[in-house]
Amino acid sequence: RQLLGDWRKWLLWLRDQTLAGLTQKAMAPGLDGLTNLAALLRVGDDPMPALSELNADDPGELVVDLQRSVILGDSVRDVLPRWPAACVDHIICDPPFAIDVDMMQQSRQAFIDVSRISETHQVEENLELHALMFPQFYRVLKDCGFLILWLDIMQWQRSYDLATAAGFRVQRWPHVWCKTSQCKNQMAHQNETKATEFVMLCRKGNATLPSPVNKNFTLAAGLDEKLSNPFAKPFEVWEPLIRGVSIEGQTILDPFAGEGTCPRAALRLGRPMIAIERDPVHYNYLLE
Repeated sequence: RQLLGDWRKWLLWLRDQTLAGLTQKAMAPGLDGLTNLAALLRVGDDPMPALSELNADDPGELVVDLQRSVILGDSVRDVLPRWPAACVDHIICDPPFAIDVDMMQQSRQAFIDVSRISETHQVEENLELHALMFPQFYRVLKDCGFLILWLDIMQWQRSYDLATAAGFRVQRWPHVWCKTSQCKNQMAHQNETKATEFVMLCRKGNATLPSPVNKNFTLAAGLDEKLSNPFAKPFEVWEPLIRGVSIEGQTILDPFAGEGTCPRAALRLGRPMIAIERDPVHYNYLLE
């Protein structure tokens, strides 16, 4: 909240200076190389933490450039509702799964600890989030854009129904990450070890893939980097998803950026990135 307050004061100061006749471009503090932005969104007097410059046609209006921007906030409830329609090329994200992490009973010896992220993974809250996010995603996505999201297999049918109700066309089968690294299983005497995760592909309008994709699975090991978010995905998993639906120069939005594995992958692949994250710990890690 303090960081957002500082940004808000900074942007208001910038607006006052431009109104006084000082036309200047500004760089939001602390964003390093992630703020060389290009996709311009006009948001009137509503300050947002991104690059801003004077709108020559209306000196009272801030023009906010959001490519490669990093925003702290609730993407679905607070940030995206203020954006204009059809302003990003594709959305690729890993939203909260709406599964009960308290039932995992993970120990630090057997698994990565999930207690750090339990506050943002409450089942009822995230079920509500899922119902709200598809209409918002559809609205801000450009025609012929793709929405790619990770989900728990138990939420497949509900997410399919929500996506189609919002207007998306949905691939009827998932893209599957088959993990080649060893996975833990505390219930190995009762259940097979889960070594897969699932992705849903949604398209707006008559979206088409840049080139044919001849398989719906990725073989890759888990993430070696130790992050405080146990659900972070490696570059080798993000790469085929990003390349599969986009071309260089197209803007990718990640509304659940976490600690930045998807934004960093997109930047490595030449796709300008907009990253939104509500958890301050994840957000600060991403900035670092």
